[in-house]
Amino acid sequence: MSTNCFSILKCVAAGAFAAALICVAGPAGAEGGYPSRPIRISVPFSPGGSTDLLARGLAKYMTQTWSQSVVVENRPGAAGILALNEALKAPPDGYSLVVHSDGYSIAPAIYSKLPYDVKKDFTPLALLARTANVVLVSVHSPYHSLQQLIDAGAKPHALSFATAGVGSAQHMQAATFSAMAHINDPVHVPFKGTPEALNAVMNGSVDFIFAPMSNAIPLIEAGKVRPLAISTRERSPLIPSVPAVAEAGVPGFAAEQWWGLFAPSKVPEDVKHRLEAVAAAALKTPAMRKLIANLSSTPGDLVGKDFAALVDASIAGNVAAATSYHIRVR
Repeated sequence: MSTNCFSILKCVAAGAFAAALICVAGPAGAEGGYPSRPIRISVPFSPGGSTDLLARGLAKYMTQTWSQSVVVENRPGAAGILALNEALKAPPDGYSLVVHSDGYSIAPAIYSKLPYDVKKDFTPLALLARTANVVLVSVHSPYHSLQQLIDAGAKPHALSFATAGVGSAQHMQAATFSAMAHINDPVHVPFKGTPEALNAVMNGSVDFIFAPMSNAIPLIEAGKVRPLAISTRERSPLIPSVPAVAEAGVPGFAAEQWWGLFAPSKVPEDVKHRLEAVAAAALKTPAMRKLIANLSSTPGDLVGKDFAALVDASIAGNVAAATSYHIRVR
């Protein structure tokens, strides 16, 4: 797609986001009676993680804006399937929502059967935040640039990469990178979570990892890891000296992690618009911007169809990656 096309799409998305802000609801008792009772937001991960923190920040703003209780419930397990399935069982009236990560777009790519269809049963409401992953190696690694890492991968099984598990965003990005960089049959070493995967890279037992920015920056500043590149199309102002993967050796590579607000697809249109609007307004507040900055991320700027387009593209990319690199969960 040309640069001009990207510019036009960004303007259209910005216009939709601004329109959502204009529609944001006032105090309790707004038109249509929604919300007239407590709202539940399901989170598919344990308390304290990025998804949970974003959900709680949004819930706090919604509670203050609507004078109506908004409760966050953590339902970890099965790659988010439990939380989404639970939300789908509730009446589609806007009182049962989900805040999910880009894992939402990975599950349909790696699971042969799901109890729902992410494209038909849910509707994307608002992008809450997005961030890059950072390609890290140990400070004792012989690789001082991404190109050196790529060159070392010319021999089969010469390189290994750590991830937070089979089918994680880290796995999908590392597999795609390896294929685009023509790294010959790298060894995937999955762990229970990002901390364990990072430890393996730091101690040199695994060669590299695509680590979330929020995990990477403290370790970079502490001198415990060496950054080689970031996953997004452009450099990050948080670590401006670190090149993008595309400029450091793999032209065309671009990937990010994101978080968003979802609802069952049969939620009434007026309720959808109110939810899109309140999420867009929340992301403009100092409290949410500080929270997102602390996660080394940038605030979302897409609602409704614009966010849905991002989700659809993410699903398509993950399906292609899972098919090409034989990533499946039985």
